[in-house]
Amino acid sequence: MSQVQTPPGVTITCAVEAPHLAILTPDALQFLATLHRYFEPTRRSLLQRRQLEQARLDAGGLPNFHSETKWVRENLAWQAAGPAPGLRDRRVEITGPVDRKMVINALNSGAATFMADFEDSHAPTWLNNLDGQINMRDAECIKMGFGPYFYLPKMEHYLEARLWNDIFKVAQDYIHLPRGTIRATCLIETIPAAFQMDEFIFELKEHSSGLNCGRWDYIFSFIKKMRHNPQFVLPDRSDVTMTVPFMDAYVRLLIKTCHSRGVAAMGGMSAQIPIKDNPKANEAAMNKVKADKLREVKAGHDGTWVAHPALVKVALDIFNENMVGPNQYHVRRSEVQVTALDLLNTNVPGKITEHGIRENVSAALQYCANWITGVGCVPIANLMEDAATAEIARLQIWQWVRHGCMTDAHKKITAEWIDQILEEETAQAKKTTAKGLDPAKVDIAKRYLSSQAYAPVPDDFLTSALMTSLDDMAAPNRPKFTNLITDGAVT
Repeated sequence: MSQVQTPPGVTITCAVEAPHLAILTPDALQFLATLHRYFEPTRRSLLQRRQLEQARLDAGGLPNFHSETKWVRENLAWQAAGPAPGLRDRRVEITGPVDRKMVINALNSGAATFMADFEDSHAPTWLNNLDGQINMRDAECIKMGFGPYFYLPKMEHYLEARLWNDIFKVAQDYIHLPRGTIRATCLIETIPAAFQMDEFIFELKEHSSGLNCGRWDYIFSFIKKMRHNPQFVLPDRSDVTMTVPFMDAYVRLLIKTCHSRGVAAMGGMSAQIPIKDNPKANEAAMNKVKADKLREVKAGHDGTWVAHPALVKVALDIFNENMVGPNQYHVRRSEVQVTALDLLNTNVPGKITEHGIRENVSAALQYCANWITGVGCVPIANLMEDAATAEIARLQIWQWVRHGCMTDAHKKITAEWIDQILEEETAQAKKTTAKGLDPAKVDIAKRYLSSQAYAPVPDDFLTSALMTSLDDMAAPNRPKFTNLITDGAVT
């Protein structure tokens, strides 16, 4: 372990390995401390604003477009900055965790962009965080002619976008980068954000590079924000597709908004992964990806996300065949008129089934158990799942119990029944989980999910609730530090 030189007021509480000294330099720590001290009061104020808005929704209020920013939405004259180097053509982006193997495979995948995910597919242990930063350093984006480009997740208010814009300005000034070098794409993955798309782009100004349909977290947010309103109960997770009314409205509004402001409208994630031992099932999975990507490009998206290198060519072929030029900014969708009622339309065909309940319990259980071991991206039922899937599963279980929902077989969903299913799925998980997964971690996940079924109010985020169970020094996917660019794909 090595000694870190820290600036005044900064303390390192975990052991530091020698390679990490290149990340935790005195200058870097001073930079972080400066940003924290300057912006922390605003951050806390904005989090408090979220709580006040949730209280309004819990009392029966509904999300809506903001009257004070009507002028931003209706003024068609303003435009965002043009695409930054490397961001004009984003037809296929691959995203995943920041462990060495994933970064190498992503950089060699043929995708236009790799979005290194320090959020939903990342378990933020001390070692995972620092190893990930080493991997980002080694990619050397600025030296390759690009800039620091970010995705901004989970925002709920345009003032949060304003905070990020202020952070970017101060950060660029501090390290002597021209303003506008940093770019950010906002993930529209919360229901409040869907009503503020123009505002997000406007607030980021010269730092905006578009919006993305963060579909899975959007469903999670939809349930969480409208949690006490029985009109917003959704059927089985598998029935909530991108073509149901509230999801379709959100996609159409996002594309129209982005293209009217001259920025990218990015499609969502395809989580399928190759099924090596079942050609028929693999073909069906790839056909689902093709259909999803065809829907996106026909709707007017400029690019899309995949979770596995094998899907890059599948998605790329669809976009190459159906998109002339580097993007579709010219597809203005002026005929689209989306109202607040459209964004809240839960006329979703489907039903609640015992199979759907068990799928939710199993997915949430497996994900939580893996996450607290330091793995944030988990293959479950031939899909590469991150925290968003577990969050939908957890919130649906809570919602169905809370509102006394019935299955299609006329069985009432109770916390006691969820406990019974948890016992059965826990026993199954201990038999079939990947080698090395501690059964004690599965038990922690089971107890947590049981507590959520009984809770009068669900936790905001399972990752926050489980932080005390996360092993800070875990890094189960840690290989040696090979060269990122020249070593080729890792299998």
